[in-house]
Amino acid sequence: MDAEHIPGAILLVLIFAVVAMGLWYAGVRWNSLRAKQIAVMVGVFPVLGFGLQFAAGWFDWNSRPEYHTTVVGPPSREAMATTEIPVPVNNAEVEHQIELTPEIRGANPPREPLHLRFKLRSPKGEILAAGEQDLSPGQKLRWMPLRAQFQPHEEGEHTLTLDIPQPASSVDVRVRETRK
Repeated sequence: MDAEHIPGAILLVLIFAVVAMGLWYAGVRWNSLRAKQIAVMVGVFPVLGFGLQFAAGWFDWNSRPEYHTTVVGPPSREAMATTEIPVPVNNAEVEHQIELTPEIRGANPPREPLHLRFKLRSPKGEILAAGEQDLSPGQKLRWMPLRAQFQPHEEGEHTLTLDIPQPASSVDVRVRETRK
């Protein structure tokens, strides 16, 4: 649950609690079993709601489909490596996001930007996304990720071409559907 929804959720729980207590009081006052049963059901609704929301996060029910792989960078003697990897797209109706996160070789954190290039082609060969960017050093042994959006025209196996320069030892590739 987002922080902006918490006040509304608290208000909703309070309203349910007041209604449940009122029904319980009416059931005790007029000796009505039905009013007490309804009071219990009304009081349980917020617990069920929060329980289902917790379960959705725990079991990852509301997650977006995601493809994740790691691409190996150039050997230590070479300046750059060009790699092509297959990227499956199962839903062509939804816009997708590519996230490329380089990781360095060795124990020294990066100090200079890394120039990363990519090109994504559809199964028919048309270019859906292309770009290059200087990525600034991030925390520990990773750079800040390069993110790009693309709208697939068809389902199937797309091809992502990466130019990975030194000192990157690998690049984490994540492709996920974006929801609006």
